Amino acid sequence: MNSKESIRKKILSYADLIWGSKKIEQFDIVIRLLVEELTNELYLIQNSIHNIDKILLERLAERLIPKQYLSVRPAHTILQLKTNQPILTLNEQVPFYLNNVPEELKNKAISTVSFHPVTEVKLFNIHTDNYFHYPNLYSVDNSGKKKVKSIAQQSVDSNSIWLALDINKQISDLEGLSFYIEFPELSEIHDYYQVMSYTELIVNGNNIKLKQGYPTNLDIEDNDNECNVLSFYEKNYLTIAENLSTETLRAEKLPQALKDIFDKDETAELTPKYWVQLKFHHYILPEDLSRITIILNTFPVLNKRMHNTKVTEYFLYGTTSLYAGKGEKLLEIDSVTDSDNANYEPHILDEHKVPGTYHIEPVTQTHIQGLDVMDYMEQIMDLAHSERVAFPTIDTDKVARTIQSIAKLGTNSGSKIETNEKKKHTTEVGKILLSPHDNVIHVNIQYLSTLGNLINGLPRSEQFAPQMTDQTVDAVGISLTEICGGKEFSDIDSLLAVNMYILTSNDRLVTEDNVASFCEIELDKSISKVEVVDTVKHSPRPREGMISTIEIRLYPSMRFPELLQQKGLLRDLLVRLKKRSPEHYDYTIKVMPVQKTVETMIV
Repeated sequence: MNSKESIRKKILSYADLIWGSKKIEQFDIVIRLLVEELTNELYLIQNSIHNIDKILLERLAERLIPKQYLSVRPAHTILQLKTNQPILTLNEQVPFYLNNVPEELKNKAISTVSFHPVTEVKLFNIHTDNYFHYPNLYSVDNSGKKKVKSIAQQSVDSNSIWLALDINKQISDLEGLSFYIEFPELSEIHDYYQVMSYTELIVNGNNIKLKQGYPTNLDIEDNDNECNVLSFYEKNYLTIAENLSTETLRAEKLPQALKDIFDKDETAELTPKYWVQLKFHHYILPEDLSRITIILNTFPVLNKRMHNTKVTEYFLYGTTSLYAGKGEKLLEIDSVTDSDNANYEPHILDEHKVPGTYHIEPVTQTHIQGLDVMDYMEQIMDLAHSERVAFPTIDTDKVARTIQSIAKLGTNSGSKIETNEKKKHTTEVGKILLSPHDNVIHVNIQYLSTLGNLINGLPRSEQFAPQMTDQTVDAVGISLTEICGGKEFSDIDSLLAVNMYILTSNDRLVTEDNVASFCEIELDKSISKVEVVDTVKHSPRPREGMISTIEIRLYPSMRFPELLQQKGLLRDLLVRLKKRSPEHYDYTIKVMPVQKTVETMIV
């Protein structure tokens, strides 16, 4: 946009053509006042046109873009929780609060960080005392630290891990017991996770049915955020999917396959446990299996907080503001019910109001161009010209020369700022407009908020205290992974890019252009460019041989190369790519070296 100073210069250039002078001081005072007023009016009209343009683009994007791109994405992690009950069931309403909120969040006035289970959780009073992977037999303490207890003197299957389970005597069935499996030193999109579903569970010489993924009964269509998180961790979980009665298990010091391979004196102190064998696919190298992590009683959680608002009959026909904690954004409306217990459904705002519906408008945080030093200098010039009319002794030419000399010092340092930085203490996250039924006394609104990307990067091993009505948990939840996944499409340019992708692909990835466009909107400023190439590779899965694959080459941003290394970023991209692609599509993601620009040094 043009500043007032540039508009004034154009007006004076026309005056020069007519009257032969650019100096406004030589004109009559009435002419000078008219010039100042015309400059101001043109500046205001220009701003109005610019604002209308932005609003129209934003409204168009909001109408055409699917909900999942407009809504903020909650951060998530994996929690481990031990129980003193034989079996403990937790529902999605149980909150877990971060015990120690980091100072960087407190400085943003964020005092509470809460997580909820993604789906119903079933915890078993079972822990692992010992485990074996050739050649080492380990003992495991209460904190999960392992120590070598004995070394095998004979070779056995190096692609298997045996676990010694201490099972509470009141547990009768192990169906639903999940194993969380991770290769902490390898990439989160490593091919090993592609063959995890071929793992076998062997108990007392019998194969037990396993199912990949964390068990859930969620309706995928109604729980998009939850199902995205479950898909993210699907490759990490193996769950017992058939009845496994503990009465059929035998407690032994060592399983039959391991009895004769150790020094008997070193294993004499072992107590009888229930041993199970996890036999992994031979594609996984034994040296990598030796660094694997297998943990029981874990479950995925996501960052959200529940809020309640009651709208009385005097305010039913107006707009109601929804509020949340500092730094939080509206995640979704959980339920809207009135005094007659009628459930309300969402409805797009138009001329026809439908009773029993509501319309929600989130309060988004769009990025705007902030004022740099030159903008402020131009404002000073505007002020000087305005005051020159009343104070003719002001030397505006001298002021202009001074400003130009300052500009030569390299003060043009414009930057992006968020509108909410100017109002960082606001807590309004959305507005809701109700269309109530007749004779309704009040309407109850339950909605969820999240901190989005503000808590990305919180380290593993953080402690989370569950808020429960009964004392069934004797420990806090411990996060096993770095918190990741929070995201928001708030920049108007990002929204327009999403809109263009939707219009050209209908959110389905069929062509190379579709794939490249999707990667660009998902990774945004973390990449400088993306290349999509059809190629072939040897499949890690059995009996597939050479397969076609779509190789995605990601070039890190030259300004922010570290962004592409964020936890969860590449796996989330891979999960979302597969969700939108034909079933037979295979993807290979490669992060390329940073492309450095060639600089010429002048001596």
